[in-house]
Amino acid sequence: MKKTMNATVLTEYGKIEWKQVPIPEISHNEVLIKVSYGCICGSDQHVFKGEFHPRTSVPLIPGHEFAGTIVQTGPEVKHFKEGERVAVDPIIWCGHCPACRRGHYPACTSLKLVGIDLDGGFSEYMKVPETMLYRISGHISEEHAALVEVLSIGFHACKRAAVQEADKVVIWGAGKVGQCI
Repeated sequence: MKKTMNATVLTEYGKIEWKQVPIPEISHNEVLIKVSYGCICGSDQHVFKGEFHPRTSVPLIPGHEFAGTIVQTGPEVKHFKEGERVAVDPIIWCGHCPACRRGHYPACTSLKLVGIDLDGGFSEYMKVPETMLYRISGHISEEHAALVEVLSIGFHACKRAAVQEADKVVIWGAGKVGQCI
């Protein structure tokens, strides 16, 4: 396998460059994904402008909504194999804090987000822990699978609000998440 890849790198706030960077090396519980598609989120726009500083630092490869194919697995990966198509949950959680022990991973006390706290998926390859993966059904394109993260936010909001088929709802804002709702 080659040693470098193309990536979209935020080199300074307000400036993105197409660069050659090292392909990430995976650890024991991680997979390497060849990214097929990525989506630009409102958060990416805020990161680009520097509005997440000091949480973000440059240089940074943005992108937390993406899908692709597994090309390599770490020795402890048990549930996925090379060649499988996957969508990625961008939340990296510790698994040990009180929130994680209750299964409420978005409230993890040491939560990290791909593309914000560490390099993301606007690159040819991306490494992530296997706990962040969802298999893509054969009838779903990778292009559509890249939307899984944002669509899941809309689905979760509707579920929490107990929206039923004949209900009338008001959605404040017509951004990406508002349209998913």
